[in-house]
Amino acid sequence: INLFTCFCLGNIEKRPSDRDFKFYLNSFVISILAVLFIGFWEYFSKTTGLITFPKSFFITSDITQSEQTTMGGLKRLNATFYEASYAGSFLAASFWALWSCPSIKYSKLLAGLTFVALVLNLSGTGIVSFCFGALVYLLINDYKKLIWFAVICVIGYAVLILIPYFENIV
Repeated sequence: INLFTCFCLGNIEKRPSDRDFKFYLNSFVISILAVLFIGFWEYFSKTTGLITFPKSFFITSDITQSEQTTMGGLKRLNATFYEASYAGSFLAASFWALWSCPSIKYSKLLAGLTFVALVLNLSGTGIVSFCFGALVYLLINDYKKLIWFAVICVIGYAVLILIPYFENIV
């Protein structure tokens, strides 16, 4: 995927035509689909064990194979990335790119699949990237929704801070 991205970036002209823009957009969607396919394949393989996943083909580090694919006993979706945080950031950026681009066929469906992959990724970096993307999206599109987003973030942050105090009660 990185080689494909470098190829696309190397061929960008100063003023790309509509045909070139469609090529780059399609290349971006194909790379998202490749990450989703490999990620769901990997996650299904980890959780069920019914199909095999060539982990050593996609992740070449022995440490990463054992440590980065689980978090506290929970299976994580790594896809083609060296670390789950990288995958989370890519999935968050891909979600907002797909959500805000109506010219892509089935963009909302692909955004939904990307969101599911982001949730299965269990990456704090992915969640923060997703929230930052939501903030940018709301700043660009609707200021009234930004207020609700800020209220939800403050409440969520307060709950996260207060959770340790409630552990002793239960």
